[in-house]
Amino acid sequence: KPRFTMRDDGAEVEINLPLPEGVSEKKQLKVKATTTSLHVQTDKGRSLLEVKPLLGDIVPDELMWTLEKAKDGQVHAQLTLAKIDESFTWEGSLTKPGGTFVCWTTEL
Repeated sequence: KPRFTMRDDGAEVEINLPLPEGVSEKKQLKVKATTTSLHVQTDKGRSLLEVKPLLGDIVPDELMWTLEKAKDGQVHAQLTLAKIDESFTWEGSLTKPGGTFVCWTTEL
């Protein structure tokens, strides 16, 4: 299964989350964020990504997300998180050590 990717561009963190087969419309996803957590699930309640606490605090009201289809047909959710502290760099992880990280595409 493909894995999620992330990129820190200073003011924001972008997450590219491959979606399960059959999830191809925005209305099929629920994305919830707080200052310290992020949860992505299907409209049927299947958890796709759960992170708490996030590595750094975000502005939940500024969360933006879209769906994009790759050349191979795989649909991805593109999530953009606005960081509260733009000088803090998110490297290699979405969660603080000891936190909860569950992603349907990764093997823990």
